[in-house]
Amino acid sequence: MTTNKNKHSHQVDFERITFFYANFGIGLLGMMLAVALLGVAIHQLYSPAVAMVWALSVVIAYIPRVLVSVTFSRKLKRKEITPGNVRPWERYGILSSIAPFACFAAAVFLPYGENTETALLFCTIYTLMVIAGGTLAYSTSTGVLLLFMNFTLVSLIGRCLWEGGALLTSLAVSLILAHVLLTRLLSRLNRTMVENVSMKLDSAHDSFVDPLTRLWNRRRLRLFVDMLIPASRRSGQPFCIILMDLDHFKKYNDERGHQAGDELLITVSRIIQSCAREQDLVVRYGGEEFLVVLPNTALDDARGVADRILNTVRGMTRVTISAGLDEFAEGADIDSMIRRADEALYAAKQAGRDRLKIACDLPAGAPVAATH
Repeated sequence: MTTNKNKHSHQVDFERITFFYANFGIGLLGMMLAVALLGVAIHQLYSPAVAMVWALSVVIAYIPRVLVSVTFSRKLKRKEITPGNVRPWERYGILSSIAPFACFAAAVFLPYGENTETALLFCTIYTLMVIAGGTLAYSTSTGVLLLFMNFTLVSLIGRCLWEGGALLTSLAVSLILAHVLLTRLLSRLNRTMVENVSMKLDSAHDSFVDPLTRLWNRRRLRLFVDMLIPASRRSGQPFCIILMDLDHFKKYNDERGHQAGDELLITVSRIIQSCAREQDLVVRYGGEEFLVVLPNTALDDARGVADRILNTVRGMTRVTISAGLDEFAEGADIDSMIRRADEALYAAKQAGRDRLKIACDLPAGAPVAATH
């Protein structure tokens, strides 16, 4: 259960941080627009030379942030960034934003002289513009937005209070309220966005899950083996499948009722999951049929997993289970493997049930029953 929660959390982080980097271009465009407009204000209210130096300092300071974003995009395309290693990239984005945000906030501290009130009003307007755009672009990662707010709004508040006067004091009070409200808004917005991402992932996950047993379904099986078979061919690593069927399940259902039958299926599902390994895929293949895919597993090791399942089902329930095992061979596909495992399963039923049969041990042309 803890492992599943961790995987879900990592997947949420992956979606959230990927969204954050995907919107970097929009955020950068908004920042550069604010730099250009505020640069014009500094040019008019203080000094053309200082305006140029300030604007260039912000642009140059943004270079590491651009490089981080480009590197992330390239690694993402090469599938080098996964849910398991994506989290540090949020920190990289925040750290690479410190220098440009500090340079942007430096505009607040320029000695505007008699134009101080007007200059601070312009700084406020363009700062709030960037925050508004950033809220839309970076809502899945509040760290960058809070960093920008703390550099700029706090600087504006401090400068306004330092200069004094009714106008700037009222502006400082307004900015304090804005900082408090924006901080709370960003927290709520981020929480809502994360919940929406989580709901999206849950919905996608549920489409691959059997509603009764919560095991994977055939749709997930196809996706899994579509990646596993090419990987096995490249690496030369074997993999196996185990096809299992509960013995006399119809009789159990008839005698005890369908609710008891459902409870039995749930119990057996949990047993199979507990006996399988973390890398194995456990599927509810049919009504009372289960299938386990064992990646990077040779026949002997797969036999051990199957025996463990059969022994545990026999020891913990009032039913038994029969199984057929097949190992991947060059030129095979999942349909041929399932067919061979089904032949082995039928042989196990014919031999008295509650046992495992291996496909390669069957005589050529072994019959297959339509039902078990």
